[in-house]
Amino acid sequence: MGRAGFIVFAVAAIVSLFGSCARRQPPEKPLSEVLREERVAIPKGQGNAARPPEAAEETLEAETSYDGIPVGVDADGRPYIGSASPSVVIAVFSDLQCPFCRVAHEKILSWARFYARDVRFVYYHFPLSIHPYAMQYARIAVCASRMSRFWPVVHALFNAGLRPANVRDLARRFGMDERQLAECSMGRDVQALVDADIAEGKRQQVRGTPTFVVDGQAMYIDGVQNYLESRFK
Repeated sequence: MGRAGFIVFAVAAIVSLFGSCARRQPPEKPLSEVLREERVAIPKGQGNAARPPEAAEETLEAETSYDGIPVGVDADGRPYIGSASPSVVIAVFSDLQCPFCRVAHEKILSWARFYARDVRFVYYHFPLSIHPYAMQYARIAVCASRMSRFWPVVHALFNAGLRPANVRDLARRFGMDERQLAECSMGRDVQALVDADIAEGKRQQVRGTPTFVVDGQAMYIDGVQNYLESRFK
């Protein structure tokens, strides 16, 4: 294949993804092996003198807004942004290391602000095996949600690039306990929550990220834009 032919092929492949990161079936690995590969370590602290999770959570006010947009946690414990009493709920399946999801994140903020009275976007983790730190990012985001810092941490992770997350930096920037955040991100219960989101995505036939699901119908960014404009003329 010549150079011109290769370029045409590459462009066609990108277009076929509809502006999404493609999913590849992740291998089944024990959490301990995943953590070793990511070189996750608990920061040195005072051992049993470290602040317990319950006490740390009490010192953080619940997230009620982000960048002026209402946020919260739904009945299933998943973070959302947008209306507290929505007429439309849109599930967002996202990978925090996916460049297309980073673009979609900014779009979601715009939509959530414009349709703040009517639309809610609920976040589901769908880390892809093609992104080496996506699973680590997802677990950290789950813990950040427990510590009432989900949206600023998600924004920071989207901008982390192709690097492992710096737990110490995230904790210090957003007022979280460093040791608690590191320990939480290695918890099997946290991994189970991410796995539950992935399972739901597969049930909804999610094949790439970002994917939006509205009334059982999966769509991409353009589809959501058209849907919102049609619904709220």
